Amino acid sequence: MLWFGNYTGWGRLKEETKVTDSAYQPFRLQNQYCDRETGLHYNFFRYYEPDVGRFVNQDPIGLLGGENLYAFAPNVQEWVDPLGLSNAPGA
Repeated sequence: MLWFGNYTGWGRLKEETKVTDSAYQPFRLQNQYCDRETGLHYNFFRYYEPDVGRFVNQDPIGLLGGENLYAFAPNVQEWVDPLGLSNAPGA
């Protein structure tokens, strides 16, 4: 293992440990790609902001994903939204 990190409840990286200085890990929880410049996590269809625990753009499937068009999941400890299109129980 060259890299590991500790996260907040909503997925913000609190601290990271690198075995070598050149180790870089751009992926975060649920395999979201983290943009170094913005701090946003890319989910294929929209961007997630881990500081506030929600997406920065509307759900592309509209109200089929629920009433809150920017929500990540009702419970981040038990639900997942790997593509940013829906939420489902069973992490």
